[in-house]
Amino acid sequence: MSGVSRLSDALSRSYEKLGSAKKINRAADDAAGLKIAEKTKTQINGYDVGVNNLSTAKNLVNTADSALDSMNSSLQRLRELAVAAQNTAIYGDDDIKAMQDETDALLQGMNGVVDTAQFNGKRLLDDNELQIEGNGNPDSKTITTTDSSVDSLGLAGLNIASNDALQKIDEAIATITDQRSGLGATGNALDYQIDYNKEASVLSNASLSTIEDLDYPKEVSEMKKNEVLNEYSTQMQRNQMQQKMNETKNLLGL
Repeated sequence: MSGVSRLSDALSRSYEKLGSAKKINRAADDAAGLKIAEKTKTQINGYDVGVNNLSTAKNLVNTADSALDSMNSSLQRLRELAVAAQNTAIYGDDDIKAMQDETDALLQGMNGVVDTAQFNGKRLLDDNELQIEGNGNPDSKTITTTDSSVDSLGLAGLNIASNDALQKIDEAIATITDQRSGLGATGNALDYQIDYNKEASVLSNASLSTIEDLDYPKEVSEMKKNEVLNEYSTQMQRNQMQQKMNETKNLLGL
């Protein structure tokens, strides 16, 4: 390749780099750098998708916790009724019946929460294991949910005035509290993983920028230098051609 051709090729690559703002536009620009850049892009994509997946999982956990909080509120009211129902010196049969009616309504409402607590079609208050993919192992996460129906809590057909009503309700409250505690721990773990993936993505992008981003002043300087050299080389070729033409004319006596 002649000197002019090499300079023209160098100028073309400079124009291409300045137009794309990238110093690697083809494998020939930096084969090793291209390989590292593509691997880094794959990592960044993994981190970003992981953030989205884990954030969705956190929303799922929050939805389940909100449903359990609603059930806990019903259980607290049931406990108040159970305590009141023991005070037969104050409340008569009509009062106890009203308490039982409210108890039945609360239990029905709790089962309604279990039926409607869903996230993207997944029931959140049944026995389930939901797999969440962050950015590959060990970043994957399993969210475990537990059957929280009235029957599983031992409250089906609860007689609010029975001697064991208060004990049954307290056990149900403890069960729901344990479930919420587990979800809270899972939520905290998800927050940690989300923050890690975000930070890793930022750092990987910075690394990719170092590999790919063009040093404008340096490239412009290189381009200007090559433009001057190319112009000089072209002019030199013209001069040489003109000199040869003149020599030929002299030999021919023209």
